[in-house]
Amino acid sequence: MSKFSRRLDQNIINKLKAEPLFSDCLLPDIEKGHVFPAVRNNRVHFYCGGRRLFEYTASGFRTHVKFASVLIGKRNGYIDESQLNGVKPISRFTDGYEAIKEVCEKYAGEEAKGISSIISRPEIHTRSTIDRWIIPLDVEACFNKSNDDEDDTVDRIDIVFLDADTQKLRFCEAKCYGNRELWSKRGTRPRVATQLDEYNKQINERRDEIVQAYVAHVQALKALLGWDLPEPISIDDEVPLFLLVFGFDADQRAGRLKRSFRHNGIA
Repeated sequence: MSKFSRRLDQNIINKLKAEPLFSDCLLPDIEKGHVFPAVRNNRVHFYCGGRRLFEYTASGFRTHVKFASVLIGKRNGYIDESQLNGVKPISRFTDGYEAIKEVCEKYAGEEAKGISSIISRPEIHTRSTIDRWIIPLDVEACFNKSNDDEDDTVDRIDIVFLDADTQKLRFCEAKCYGNRELWSKRGTRPRVATQLDEYNKQINERRDEIVQAYVAHVQALKALLGWDLPEPISIDDEVPLFLLVFGFDADQRAGRLKRSFRHNGIA
């Protein structure tokens, strides 16, 4: 079992801060709440609209080829053959940044968009307008397997929060109301209940390691972004892990959602 890590070496922080794509494009969008930074093991992932917009390592930035396949000179609509001489592929990420964002967001599913709406808000990193300061620290956290973020078969906890008042970590699994993992026949447990059990087991087995990883995570964000964030000291014992369901109306909440969750052992 690999060590869970969220450290970011100072040399990588220095290099990233000197990158025009970071200082001119990503950083302003982070401050606006449009982009969410997540520290990995000497990597930083930048999420936008529910998808990973860019990844930064010691080798520099990279993004998915389908996001970067944009043209300078033609942003929207159709193009005919006679117009091809007037357009060209981007040669730098900064040249096509806005277009890359637009394409990236189009590939996000409803659940990813819902998670994005929770974590990407400009007020979450200041307590000036919030009575209870709950900070989203991370997304797609995996504790029990490889930290290889290219492995799509690995289950990950959707959101990691820090309660700034208690300095305790909380973990959240977020599901859209229509997700089949929420539902099962009466008397049987849905997939999400088993998933929550597995996550709780992972968290309890690696509590100290997880807390120390997120101390390093906060330290990296403070060094990179200048945010005045408290460091975590423990995992919340009362609510270490919770399920967040979104995308339902009042009738659905009072009916199927409440009734089914009670019968099937989720709530």
